[in-house]
Amino acid sequence: MVREHRICIAKAGAIPPLIACLSDESDDIKHDAAATLANLALNTPPRVAITLAGGVAPLVALERDGSARSKRVATQALVNLTANNVNIKAAVAAARATAEIAAHKTLALEQRIVDLERALEERTARDDRLRLSRDELQARIGEFSRVLNRPNAHGVLARAEAGAALSDLRDEAAELKATLADATSCVVCFGAPRSVVLLPCTHACLCPACAANLEACPGCRAPIASRSEFILL
Repeated sequence: MVREHRICIAKAGAIPPLIACLSDESDDIKHDAAATLANLALNTPPRVAITLAGGVAPLVALERDGSARSKRVATQALVNLTANNVNIKAAVAAARATAEIAAHKTLALEQRIVDLERALEERTARDDRLRLSRDELQARIGEFSRVLNRPNAHGVLARAEAGAALSDLRDEAAELKATLADATSCVVCFGAPRSVVLLPCTHACLCPACAANLEACPGCRAPIASRSEFILL
């Protein structure tokens, strides 16, 4: 493609549609669009037009996340864009740095989500165990109650022993109930249930009202960057 043809193509308004094709689902379309932009960027007027039309960021994204052949033409397009132009070279460097930072943030967020899901699973399993223990105790209490209400051949002593055992079971059930309530209650007000996850520490220890009034996690003292509500089933 000769210089005059490149300039005519740029003046005809072909550059914005080519840039839009860089985000197409088809790798062939992305590859061909990047290759065409690389060719156009061999001359200064189209080079400036590509930059002004916002072509740098999509080319950087394709260079980072595209297929092997798309990455090659995207890199070549960026090389052609930055030839003998300090401003475009700085814009490409800034776009690459931004993409790198975004990638690291995405990875960090994904890891936080994994950690949060694991913590919620562990807490749910613990709460399920507490509920199971409570249900078993309630069943045993019911059995003792039935024994106490039946005629007893062993007299008053046997009933007294059964009554003492029933009292112990009730105390144990109350303790388990308190433990379960403590495990699911806000650590600040001790009244409302825990339903907010703090980020980045991923601790789930507050109700919405208390979470809104705190700047640091009460468990680890880490600064609170964001809050996310959840519901335990």
